[in-house]
Amino acid sequence: MISHEEVLIYGANGYSAQLIVEELINRGIKPALAGRNSDKLKPVAKKFNCNYKAFDLNNIDTIRKEIREFKVVLNCAGPFTYTAEKIIKACISEKVHYLDITGEIPVIEFAWTQKEAAQKAGICIIPSIGFDVIPTDCLSVITAREVKDPCSLEILLQNEKVKISRGTLITTIEMMTKLGKIRREGKIIDSPIGEKVFVKSIGDKKYYGISIPWGDVVSAYYSTGIENITVYLGVNHFIFCVRKFLLLLLKILRPKFVKNTVIQLIKLFVIGPNEEKRIKVKSYILTTVSNRSESKTDITRVMEGYTLTKIGAAAAVENVLVGTDKKGTLTPAMAFGEDFVNQFIIEKIF
Repeated sequence: MISHEEVLIYGANGYSAQLIVEELINRGIKPALAGRNSDKLKPVAKKFNCNYKAFDLNNIDTIRKEIREFKVVLNCAGPFTYTAEKIIKACISEKVHYLDITGEIPVIEFAWTQKEAAQKAGICIIPSIGFDVIPTDCLSVITAREVKDPCSLEILLQNEKVKISRGTLITTIEMMTKLGKIRREGKIIDSPIGEKVFVKSIGDKKYYGISIPWGDVVSAYYSTGIENITVYLGVNHFIFCVRKFLLLLLKILRPKFVKNTVIQLIKLFVIGPNEEKRIKVKSYILTTVSNRSESKTDITRVMEGYTLTKIGAAAAVENVLVGTDKKGTLTPAMAFGEDFVNQFIIEKIF
């Protein structure tokens, strides 16, 4: 066990954060825990026998003061749209590495605007070191290598028997009540959620998906250089057929009062899946890379999302602590190489 705490986890009382804390401790890395609410942090700190500190993100000078003794800050406090920017700026100021587990496009975009500042500070900014971006990012690079002059990338995320945590559900509602995003000719443009569809028969199975504004629209662009990227949520045939009706229902959640009411109910009644439920989940990633004359599709089954986030985030933190010559803003594939994904692959399907 490392005697001197070098890692601070913000949002440590969250479901994913606690899985990561457990994994870090198993790796001999004892983090300090942080968040806004002392009452919520205290039992988590007691559970893991970690020190903790409570502070909000209203004042950047306070953040700077609280993080400057650490080498790495891992932000697990979502929705990250409300937490990442100030922590990133404080990390640059104090020369502390910043990592997070976001999948939110605006957050990853902001991280890339800070690339030069991070390089000057001699630190890494690595957003999205969890599911889904670790495997989709690395697998996109691997598939792209097999296509000459690739111009298009499609990523489909397919989960079966999935259960999600409170924080993930809240972030999903925030994302799904806003405009969708795709990348065309190198630029991120608006595209209503579900406007683009994915239908592909491979072997004896047919895959269906609807477009969603997920983080790979940003991260995969920097990792692969491909200028046209769409990310899809895999759905079954029935959901695919009634998608327009379901997407219409999402509009009900757009008024602020309705959305906030639903979020409060989620906070009261939703908890994350236990290990028994997690091991039943099957997660698949399809990466299709095309040029003007051919395309290549890979299908890979990977670890269930929360387990992957737990192991992936802890491994990323460990790698940064050991030391890296890479500075600035990085994707998971850029920071750790595309083979980083190998530890999360269960099976190559196609």
